[in-house]
Amino acid sequence: MNMLSKKYLDLIFIILIIFLTYIVWCFKANKQEEQEALPEKEIIVLAYHHFLPSEDKEHFFKDNYNVMATEQFEEQMKYLSDNGYNSISGETLECFIDKTCDIPEKAFIITIDDGNISSYYEILPIIEKYNFYTINFVISGRIKEKVTTLKDSDLTMFSFLSRELLDDIHENHPLMTIGSHSNSLHARDESTKQYYYALKSYDELLTDCKQSYEALYHAKYYAYPFGATNEYYKKAVEKAGFVLAFSFGNNKPLTADSNRYELPRYNITANLSIDDFSTLIENRLDSQTDGKAKWYFFQIINYA
Repeated sequence: MNMLSKKYLDLIFIILIIFLTYIVWCFKANKQEEQEALPEKEIIVLAYHHFLPSEDKEHFFKDNYNVMATEQFEEQMKYLSDNGYNSISGETLECFIDKTCDIPEKAFIITIDDGNISSYYEILPIIEKYNFYTINFVISGRIKEKVTTLKDSDLTMFSFLSRELLDDIHENHPLMTIGSHSNSLHARDESTKQYYYALKSYDELLTDCKQSYEALYHAKYYAYPFGATNEYYKKAVEKAGFVLAFSFGNNKPLTADSNRYELPRYNITANLSIDDFSTLIENRLDSQTDGKAKWYFFQIINYA
C-alpha cells in the first residue's frame, strides 16, 4: 500500500468516526427532547382522619371538618374509580422515589392519620370494595388493650385501635398498611403551645421513633404529627428504620424528586363537595389558595 492510499484510508476512517459520533449525538439529543416533552409523573397522596356515618357526623362533629361522613368518603372513592385513577401500594411509591420503577398515570394512595377505630370499621370495607391501597398512620402510644366497636365507643370522643384489631389488619388485610404517627409526640405543650417534637432532643426523638417502629411491626412509613418537622426529627425517623415520611397540609402531588422524609399530602376535609374534590384532584390545585379551604385549614391543622 503506497503512502497516498494510506492517507486516503486514514481520512475515510476519521470521517466515519465523525459521522458515527454525530449520529450518536443526534440520537441522544432526540431521546432527551422526548423525555423533556413528557410530563413529570406525579402521585397524589390523600390524607384523612376520622369517619362516622353521616347521621353521627352531623350530630357529634358537625363543625369538625377532619371528621368525614363515611358516605362522603365512599363517594370520593367511587369518583376515583370511575375516572381512571390508579391506586398504588406503599412499595410502589417507595420504588418510584428510589427511581427504580415507573408508575401508572393518575396514581394515588390513601393515608389515614391517628389510628381511630373508624379506619377499621368504616373505611376498611370500602377500600377493599374498590381495591385501593391505604396507609393507616397509628399513634402507637394510644393503642388500646380492649377491642371496642364503633357503636360501643363514646362517639363524642376519638377512640383508637386495639392491638387485636391492628394484628388483624396486619395479618389479614394487605390493602391497609400500618404506619407510624409517632409514639407520644402527637401533642402540644400546654403552656407554650409548642409541638412536642420541638421541645425534644435528638436522642429523645430517636427513642420515640424506635418505640413506634417496634410497636407497629417494624413499620416502613411515618407521618409527622401536625405535619411539622425539622432536620433532627427527620434524621431520627430515618435512623429508627423508616424509609418514607409524610408531612401534612401542603396540598401538592409528590414526584420522584420529592424529599423522601418530607413527602407532601393533600388534606381532604369534610367541607369539600364532590365537585371541589374533583377540581382539587383533576387540576392539582393547592387547596389552601381557595378561600373556603384556606379558612378551614387553620381551624383543623391542630388535629392533624
